[in-house]
Amino acid sequence: MIGFIQVLLTFVAIGLLIFMIMKKAYAPMSLLALGFVILFFWSLLTGQSIMGEESVGNWFLDIFEFMKSYFCSQYIGLGMILLPLMGFTRYMNHIHATEMLTSLCSKPLQKIKNPYVIVGCTVILGALLEIAIPSHTGLSVLLIITLFPVLRSCGISKLTAAAAILLGGAMDLGPAAPMPIYGLSEIHSSMTAAEYFIRLQIPISTLPILLSAVLCAVVNWKWDQKTDYLAERPETDQIPYTAIGVPKFYALFPLIPLVFIIIFSKLVIASIVISVCAAVFISLFICTTIEIIRSHSIIQSMDATKTFFEGMGDGYTVTIVLIAAASVFAGALQKIGGLTVLAELIAKTPLNGMIVFAIIGLLGMFIIIFTGSPNAGMAPFTDSILNLINTYHIMPEIALLPIQLSMGYGRVLSPIGSAVLTVASMIDVDIIELVKRNIIPVGGAYLLNIIIAVIL
Repeated sequence: MIGFIQVLLTFVAIGLLIFMIMKKAYAPMSLLALGFVILFFWSLLTGQSIMGEESVGNWFLDIFEFMKSYFCSQYIGLGMILLPLMGFTRYMNHIHATEMLTSLCSKPLQKIKNPYVIVGCTVILGALLEIAIPSHTGLSVLLIITLFPVLRSCGISKLTAAAAILLGGAMDLGPAAPMPIYGLSEIHSSMTAAEYFIRLQIPISTLPILLSAVLCAVVNWKWDQKTDYLAERPETDQIPYTAIGVPKFYALFPLIPLVFIIIFSKLVIASIVISVCAAVFISLFICTTIEIIRSHSIIQSMDATKTFFEGMGDGYTVTIVLIAAASVFAGALQKIGGLTVLAELIAKTPLNGMIVFAIIGLLGMFIIIFTGSPNAGMAPFTDSILNLINTYHIMPEIALLPIQLSMGYGRVLSPIGSAVLTVASMIDVDIIELVKRNIIPVGGAYLLNIIIAVIL
């Protein structure tokens, strides 16, 4: 009976979420309200406190404590990655560094007659950068700062550029990627994350990445045709760099955080690894120092940094609040456990081993789509994966691949995923329209991943 209640509450919650999205209700409060309703009815029906041993002494008040803990964790964790990046974006615009980067890069790129070739290359570039920058949200924001203006200057629509940026960093590749590390530890693998990346991820993921790049270009071309963007595309002539009013080397400023993060990572200088937040503040100090030298005015240059902190403030009200509210909903959905019940049922299905793993991968993707959390997609299946590995005598790491890859793909299709929410809010596009553009590329890449895994 408890299992039925768990599943029922889960589907009711997902149904309400879809309804709220379709009605375009104010997202942060809608997600908080849904999270509260889920937790309230779960506590009421089960007679249990949602906080367990950490209860404050009243099951009703525990709901708000639960919401507070999730809200704060997002602000302290992801918020301290995204807010400095958003502030840096505003500062780069203010000192015309982004404009200079766009002006210098757009000229050679505009010689490519079909801009959708650039779209496909963007996906591949994102996959390569993800090896050094394992945070999907962090990488997406860095590319919005550096690459998005260039793509727009080449006549590529907002939605197409954003879809390519999100898709590129979706596969969780590399020795530092969190999901493979988590998955390998859960299946008690003797293989290191680096070995897993070299022996399995590279050979199995290369073709799906190329396929997703091609599909992203073709599908978004069709979407742009459907929305008449191709007919209405504005002229892509840029202001000459000489008219921007800053030196040409200012074009390098938006790239500084990206360079620092790549250099001081496990792939280059493994002995020194810095955070995204630290890289942004180093970049801010470098740019401000150069501004002081160029303008010969400390006061004027210091005043300009006000835009950095204004950008952080706007990022909090528009993006971080939304991500935190989504995490409350996702946490509530995980807590009631309905998706875990479904996972256990599927794991008992008497089918071929790899087919079962493919189905588990799809369910994991479904979980992430409606929770936005990769860990939420993997956690319900841990015991089932171990049992199936023993039953079908499948190499554990091969079995992990379709599930791990589905976790990454699910983030691109999640309307409450942090990367999607952040990108959509930064460039002001509709979340559902953005998600729709990656459904076919994700589906094609996932199917090819399964086929390659079965062959191996």
